[in-house]
Amino acid sequence: MSTKHLLDETRVKKSNTKADQEGSVCYLMQREHRVNDNWALLYAQQKSQELQQSLVVVVCIDPAWYPTTARHYDFMIQGLQEVESELKKLHIPLYVLLGDLEKEIIHFVKEHHLGALVTDFNPLHYYQTALKKMSKSIACSLYEVDAHNIVPCWVTSQKQEYAARTIRSKIHKNLATYLTEFPKVLKNTVAWNSKVPAIAWKTLHKKLDLDAGVKAVTWLQPGEKEAHAALRYFIKNTLQKYAVLRNDPAQEGQSNVSPYLHFGHIAAQRI
Repeated sequence: MSTKHLLDETRVKKSNTKADQEGSVCYLMQREHRVNDNWALLYAQQKSQELQQSLVVVVCIDPAWYPTTARHYDFMIQGLQEVESELKKLHIPLYVLLGDLEKEIIHFVKEHHLGALVTDFNPLHYYQTALKKMSKSIACSLYEVDAHNIVPCWVTSQKQEYAARTIRSKIHKNLATYLTEFPKVLKNTVAWNSKVPAIAWKTLHKKLDLDAGVKAVTWLQPGEKEAHAALRYFIKNTLQKYAVLRNDPAQEGQSNVSPYLHFGHIAAQRI
């Protein structure tokens, strides 16, 4: 079975004018740290099938861009360990790079002679600036996939909206088109031809200048599986009182899915 034609191409935006090359397809996973329900990963796999090439996933941790707290990195790194485990089942390798995003990815594309680069859409200025520089420096095509919003951002509106009421109707009119079921990610059929270095998860923290004063949380566990468990608990036990208690932090009235959305452990579309 192929993922071809299962993904709405309007979720995808080509970010440079370069053509696909002969070489593997790379998914730069920056915002959506999950394997399932991930349109960007699905598109990367679709592209790899079209080109009859292998697929690889890369995460680049740039300490200059992230909050430097132990709490942030502990949650993120534990979530990525689950990503690695799930990708292994699909015969898809994961690389975790540490350093300047632009430089690391440009080097990775050249080193492995990639044929196409796919990334998840992130509207923040620093990320868009890095992508523009990358798109000029790499020899292959670059695609952005909005895997975060149910209706792709560029479909909803082409301008800055000044109020919720002006954008809400634009989203609602497109929901029927985009609220579709996610296809499954399939096992890779073309093997990655490079040796994948083992990820030193236990020592990764030591390479980052972290504020240890902000401790990791213990009441909430990271990862895609835990995100879905939190959602199921909310629907079963808390949803009926959410409207009344959600603004009272002393009550058990919140959904507790916000951290999972922030780190991309669960898709808003799935919720």
